[in-house]
Amino acid sequence: MSPKNPSELITISGTIRVVGQEPFSYLVLSVGDDLSKAVKKQDYLIVGPLEKRLKGDYQWKRVKLEGMICLSPTPEFTKCFKPSRILSDQDQ
Repeated sequence: MSPKNPSELITISGTIRVVGQEPFSYLVLSVGDDLSKAVKKQDYLIVGPLEKRLKGDYQWKRVKLEGMICLSPTPEFTKCFKPSRILSDQDQ
């Protein structure tokens, strides 16, 4: 999932979740199968203009997103993803 060119568009599928407690909560795309375990290495921190829409409309839904890998703004996450569009909602 690591493109040679960080500005290259890639597609990632997973489940949208909010992790942590306010005021330190984060929106993530979990790519692992077992969501009962908090495994940060399977989570991509979601940033960018689609963050609010994903948080409001897609929590706990499986989605396929297109976007770019980015540098994480927080040390809690080693993976960061900036989606540019929602390709599919896999729950519908």
